[in-house]
Order: sequence, then structure tokens, then C-alpha cells
Amino acid sequence: MFQALLHHDGAWLAVAAMVGFASVLMTLSVVQRAPSGLAKTPGPWWLAATGVAGGGGIWAAHAIALLAFEPLAGRHFDLPIALAAVLIGVASVVGAVMVMAGRRRSTAPFLAAVLLATGFALMHWISLAGLIDSQLLRPSPLLVIAALALMTAVVVAGMLTVWRAGGLHRLIAAASLVVTGGFVGYLLTMSQAGEAAVALSGGLAPPDMSRMAVSFTTMVMVMAVLGVGVAGVLLDRHLARAARVEARRVTDLANVALESIVLLRDDGIVEVNRSFCRLTGQNRDSLIGCRFSELFIDDHRLSVVQALEQPGGPGREFRLAAVGQTEGVPVELSVRETEAHENASRVALLRDLRDQHEAEARIRYLAQHDALTRLPNRALFGDRLAHALQLAERYENPVALLLVDVDRLQEINKLRGQDIGDGVLRQTAKRIKNTVRGSDTVACLGGDTFAVIQEGMDQPHAADKLARRLLTRMGVPLIVNGNEIAATVSIGIAVAPTDALVGSALLAHAESALQRSKDGGRNRHTFYEARMEEERRARQVLGVDLRNALRAGDLHVHFQPVADVGTGSLLGFEALARWTHPERGVVPPGLFIPVAEESGAIVDLGEWMLETVCQEATRWPLACTVAVNISVMQFEKSDLVAQVDGVLERTGLDPARLELEITESVLIHDTDYAVEVLNRLKARGVRIVLDDFGTGYSSLSYLKRFPFDKIKIDRSFVSEIGDSQQSAAIVRGVIGLARGLGVPVVAEGVEQAAHVDMLREEGCDQMQGYLIGRPAPIEDYGDLVFDHPMAAQPE
Repeated sequence: MFQALLHHDGAWLAVAAMVGFASVLMTLSVVQRAPSGLAKTPGPWWLAATGVAGGGGIWAAHAIALLAFEPLAGRHFDLPIALAAVLIGVASVVGAVMVMAGRRRSTAPFLAAVLLATGFALMHWISLAGLIDSQLLRPSPLLVIAALALMTAVVVAGMLTVWRAGGLHRLIAAASLVVTGGFVGYLLTMSQAGEAAVALSGGLAPPDMSRMAVSFTTMVMVMAVLGVGVAGVLLDRHLARAARVEARRVTDLANVALESIVLLRDDGIVEVNRSFCRLTGQNRDSLIGCRFSELFIDDHRLSVVQALEQPGGPGREFRLAAVGQTEGVPVELSVRETEAHENASRVALLRDLRDQHEAEARIRYLAQHDALTRLPNRALFGDRLAHALQLAERYENPVALLLVDVDRLQEINKLRGQDIGDGVLRQTAKRIKNTVRGSDTVACLGGDTFAVIQEGMDQPHAADKLARRLLTRMGVPLIVNGNEIAATVSIGIAVAPTDALVGSALLAHAESALQRSKDGGRNRHTFYEARMEEERRARQVLGVDLRNALRAGDLHVHFQPVADVGTGSLLGFEALARWTHPERGVVPPGLFIPVAEESGAIVDLGEWMLETVCQEATRWPLACTVAVNISVMQFEKSDLVAQVDGVLERTGLDPARLELEITESVLIHDTDYAVEVLNRLKARGVRIVLDDFGTGYSSLSYLKRFPFDKIKIDRSFVSEIGDSQQSAAIVRGVIGLARGLGVPVVAEGVEQAAHVDMLREEGCDQMQGYLIGRPAPIEDYGDLVFDHPMAAQPE
């Protein structure tokens, strides 16, 4: 091989090496740009043209080297054989370019190297065959195999070098290795052909092509290679610049994306954006090269690997093991195939689900909790009660349900304001929560009602103790916005499985017990009894019967007289509703009036009473007054002024004879509205009486804001004036207050002559009670009303 090297012209051989190096460098530069996936990369036609130019340049380098071989000086080429050598050289380079440009398999560099080495070897031997008689060329088979293997190995090294992405230094190294491989093959070939060339003597092939023609052809090839090389360099610089701009744009877009983006080859991380770094709490350098699945919690790693193997599917939720997150970060992972990066085959898109989970949890919380007290609401209470009853049935573990109702909350709201009422509810909820065990459920069922589910205790003793503790704690006044509020509670209790094992039934039983506590005076607790359910159903039936009685005209009116304390003369009557049931007989007012209020029939009852009483009073020769009670519901839910106007117009009753009795509850609910309505009624000549004064809040502001025509002292005080100093003091105080305001006072519940004497001494104006007369049909007072038409006149 070294002897063959000594027979060459060194200058021409250097030119051949430079031409070959330039051709290979240009070709590899274009090939490396092909699979980048960026914009403006060379297409297949440009790659084919590059292969042709590169193959021609390599053949030109080969031809220059042959021209530099001194023993062949003056020899002539056989034209067909020379053309065949050119075509083989070009074809091998074009094939290698296409294989490398595709980069679909890891075997591409080996296949390209075999194509180049085989093409170089054939090109060498065919070219020699065109210069030397083939009978003189008898190469050693072992040498041919060794030359081909050595040349292939060197070229493989060059292909592997350019296979990886890199800069100009990799291209130069790869081109150097390929050219070295080609020259090694050439020199080994010439070492076999050298002796034949020196021993040439006649019998040479016919001179079809002169060395001058070969020189000219070689010059054309060199110029073409240089032209393509310059174009390739310019194209490479343009593509490199475009690639950098495109890469920067893609990187900037990826970094500003809210989603985390990870480029992967199999399970290995190739590239990440900033969002993923923030999500994991790690920097880019520590993430590159890591296994993607190992960034997730242990239970999810296998599923992540399966998701990577099946790209294109819907997003799935996993837990990312981020720095500082003990339970992992919930993310939605979507996997897609990609060709946008030469080293990546998959792209993983991750969306942080923490905000979504927090929003969903917030929505669930709001849907299951009361906004004011932050306690579970009726929906969540129902679920917990059902679960507790399931355990009670399975393990025979009793459950107590306590309903806690804040007494007179509506009055607090009207008297003190809605803010104070809300504060009472919040503090009541807090006191209940602090009184029960942590395992007990406290819920707000809406309005002023709370519920407590007590499990795993000795019932009903545990519920009784808890109710007593609640009553004691609620007995201490609340401080709301600097105001001291006395807010007691009433409690109803039902126990499972004794009373019921179905949630709705147990709740209904607790409500019945709660109602009994309210009816019994409030601020107490009551356990459910079976008879309560019967009473509740009976009250419902009674409510239906009451409405039917109103339509059928089964109700009637009794009248109780009101007399002057000083003279005992009749001044008027108070009208009272009475009901005789066709089956039950006489139904006491204390029974059907509460039923009417609960069912809403009290409005219809009030309208019927007003119409009936006014119509009846017009028949009386005695022009005395008649009083009709107005309920809170009737006052609020009907146009009372229009109703009174209509009744007076239809009946023709003098408005001065009609008295409307209201309680403080009417004023508490909406004082401004109530005062406006009362003023309109009084402007029509109707008298307004404040009933049951002393039993409610007895606020003097009501007496100041509205000039009542009468004040009635409740019978509970009058009936005890002979036995209770406190009651007597209250009666004296009310009479003195009314005298100072110039308002007449009516004392109810007068049943003894001593009561009359005391009232006369204190200056009370009017009296009413069993001593004067019991409620009865107006015919029972016929001698007073019909026989003495001028016995009294209304004041």
C-alpha cells in the first residue's frame, strides 16, 4: 500500500483528498438537516440532487487520484467502463443519502456505510478495469475482503458520528472518516494494480478516451461539486438560521404554555418546558435523561408506562411526585406521537388539576353546608342519618336524633334586626358544636332549626343528658355585636330503633316531639311518644275539617261582654269563634285556633269572623262596640284595610263601633308597615286595641309610635292580683301608665268581686271576665241588647 502511495503525484493526490472531503462534508451537512422536523428543511428532490453532486464529487476525487498515479501516465480510459464507474459511485452516494436522511431505524448508519464502501470499491476496480487489461488485474480475494471490511468500518464510524445531532465539528469528523475510508480502499486497490501498471506492455484497451478528456471531465465534476458545495453551505446557513428562529419560537411557545410539555423517547425525558419544571419543583438539567414514569407516585408508575405505550387516548388523572408534595400533585396526562423533534417520539401534556379539585371541593362543600353556620345542611344531614341508621340496624347500636329550635327567632329578627338574628344562629351553632362529641353530627336544617345525630351511646339516657346540657348552656345570654340576647331553645328527641329505623320517619317523630316542647312553653326538651304521632295526624285531620267547616258554615260566634268598672254598665262585646264538629261535638278554641294557625286557615277564619260579626252587630238596637281579634297571619297576608272597608260598606256598620284587637307580635314583625296600616284604619274611624299587654316584650316604643284606643291587661295577671304581689304590681303599673297616656284600660279575667274592688281603686276603666259574663250566643244577652236599646253608647 505504501509502495502504491510512492507512485503518486503528491500535489494531485492532495487535490483529490480536498475535493473528496468537500464533497462528503457538503453532502453530510444537507443530510443532517433533513430529519430535523423544522421548517424549510430539504425535500427528497434536493436530497437526490445532493446525492448526485456528492457522488460526482467523490468520483472526481477518485479520477484525480488515478491521474496522479504515475505508472498510468499516458493511459487511456474505456468510455463505457468509465461511465459505469461514475454511475456506481453516484448511485451509492444517493442511496446512502436517502437512508441517512430518513433516520427511521437505528441501522441506518450501518446500511449507509455498506452502500458507500461497496460503491467505492466497485468504482475503484471498474475504473482500473478501464485502464488496465483485466487479465493483469488479479487481486487477492483475502486482500479484497480485508480492504472492503476496513473501508466499511471506517465509513461506519463516520456515519455513526453524523448520526447524532451536533455542530460543525461532528460534520468535519464524519467527513474526515468517510474520506479516509475511501482513500484506504483506493490505496489498497492501487497496491494490487501497481505491479500490473508497471508491467504494462501492449494489448492495452483501445484508446476511446484520452487523459485530456478525463482531465476535462474531472474539472467539470470538481466545479459542479464546488458549486453545489457553496450552494449547500449557503442553504445550510439559511436553514440553520431558520431552524434557530423556529426552535426559539417553538421553545418560547412551549415555555409560556400553561400546560406542562415533556418530549420523550420511550420513557426517557428529552426536553421539558418551564411549566413542567415549576410543576415538579426541579430544574431542567435534573429532569433531562430521567425516566418519566419514575416522577409519579409508586401506585401510578405502571399505569403511566401503559399510557405512554398507547398514545392518542383520552387524558387520565395521575399523581405526580413533586418536590414538597407528600401526596403528589393531581395531573391530567395526555400522550401524543410527535415528529417535531429528532430525538423524541412522544410528547406528554400534563395539566395541573389542583385548582380544579379545589373548585370542585368548594362546590361540594357549598352544596352540603349551610352558608351562615358552616354546618352540614339538610342534604348532607340526610346522608349521615341514613348511614347511622344502617349501622344501628346492623350492629343494634341505638341512634338519637335531637332537633334544636331557637325560640322566638323571628321576634328577635324583627325587634333587633336581621344581623343580630344571624349572629344568634351562628353562636347557637357554635355552642351546640362545643357541647356534643366530636363524633356526633351537628347540622342546620334551615331557618332556626338544628339537628344532632348522637351515635354509640346508652339511649335514651345519653340524649337526655345532652339535651339538659344544651338547655343549660343556652340559658346563658348570648353577646351578639355588643348586645346581650336571651335566646333559649326547644328540643325534640326521637331514638332509633325504638321509634323508627327510617330516616324520614325518625325525623318526623323528632319534629312531633319538638312541637310538643314548643306547645309546652318552650325552653324544654321532650322525647317522642307514640301518641304524639296520633295527635299530629289528628291535628292534620282537624285542619282539613276546619276548612270544610268554614265552607259549610258550621262555625258560629259567641260574644263576651265588656263592662264599665265604676258603674257595671254594658259597653260592648268581644266576638269569639266557636266550632261544633258534627262528630267530635264542641271543639275548644284552644285546640282549633293553633291548628288554624299551623294550616294557614286562620286567614280565612279571620275574614269570616269580621264579616259575620259586623253583619250581626247591625241587627242590634243597642249601639255598643264589638271587638274582633286580628291574627298576625291575617294582618300580614291580606289587605286588611281593603277588607275592613269592604265589610263596613256591605254591612253598613258604623266604623266607631268596630274594634280590632291586635297583639304585640303584629308590631314586632314589621313595625313600620304595621303602624302605617293601623293609622289608615284609625283614619276610617275604626278603634285599635292592644291585646294581652304585658305578656310579650311590652315595649313602650309601641305606645309612643301609635295612639291605641285601648290597652287590655292579660288575664294571667288580673286573675292573680289577690294572690301575687308581682301580678298586682304589674296591673297597677299598666293602669298608671295608661292613665298617663290618656288611654283606657280593659282588665281581662275578672272572676271575683275583689278583683273589681281593686280595679276600681286603681282607676281601671273597663273589665271583662266570667264575673261579668261568659262567652255565649248574642241571644243570651238579649235583655241587654234588644230590650234596652239605649243602655249604653260607645266611647
